[in-house]
Amino acid sequence: MLLVLVIVDGASLEHYSTCLDDMPINHLFDVVKLIDTRDSKNDVGDSASGATHIAVGAKPVRRRQIGITGKTSWFREACQNPHIQTGIITSSYITDATPAAFIAQTSDRSHNRIILNAMLNANPDTIVGCGLHSYTISKLRPWCEDTGRRVIIDSNGVTQHRSFDLANEANIFLNSVEQKQQHGVLVIEAGQIDVACHNQDVDHLEQEMNELCRLLHTLKLFQNHAQCPVNIVMTSDHATGGVQVRAQNKVVIPYDDHTGHLVPMFVAGSCCATLPRECVIRQFRVGDWIRAVINNQIK
Repeated sequence: MLLVLVIVDGASLEHYSTCLDDMPINHLFDVVKLIDTRDSKNDVGDSASGATHIAVGAKPVRRRQIGITGKTSWFREACQNPHIQTGIITSSYITDATPAAFIAQTSDRSHNRIILNAMLNANPDTIVGCGLHSYTISKLRPWCEDTGRRVIIDSNGVTQHRSFDLANEANIFLNSVEQKQQHGVLVIEAGQIDVACHNQDVDHLEQEMNELCRLLHTLKLFQNHAQCPVNIVMTSDHATGGVQVRAQNKVVIPYDDHTGHLVPMFVAGSCCATLPRECVIRQFRVGDWIRAVINNQIK
């Protein structure tokens, strides 16, 4: 069994319909739902609260909160299972709020050292992302040497010119799982779409959506030829900026902040059969559903 979760940080339906004309979503996924990313106070959330809901199946009481005390994410549970190969790949910082929600619990997303230590304690097999400061690099290098884990950190930080490609890194992980005949759980954050929309940078948004396009093609190709069941889930922790197409096909990002709370969730694989029938599922606990998918398929 392989489960791949792709979190497209900041993406709404507008982003997909505007930027992925050459890759129709309905050719890649079997089911599309709309889910609610608001926090427990019904406020529009941020990456911390939105990703926490996806990771643990419950919503934080406020923005910026990572994890919920007393609740373990399904990703950490997978890391503790010796029969499951686990990985986190992000185009943002490895301590960014989105990946952090799957491995840490802290009151504020800015607690980078707490998040990094929690990630090393969780001990995933693969970590790929961007480094925040020298502390990140100094902690990861000896950990990698001691554990033999695969780690790639772009020390230049978050830029538009990364030293790694999401599609390539995902392909390496998936092939490793299949070769070792293990189960696999992979979390991928396409993290700079949010950055592009905050900056209202259309060129950067197009670049990031093109990379997402390559990633999805890679995942679907692997799913079509894999010897084991592969489930792919793609959603967002919140929406940012929106996208509009105006006269003469000019694309603009009209806002620079987080927007509406309903975001799409695209699903491919046998796990589709366990989804609610409704199109808009406001009370849906995404994290609990993913945990059940993993547990049911590795029995």
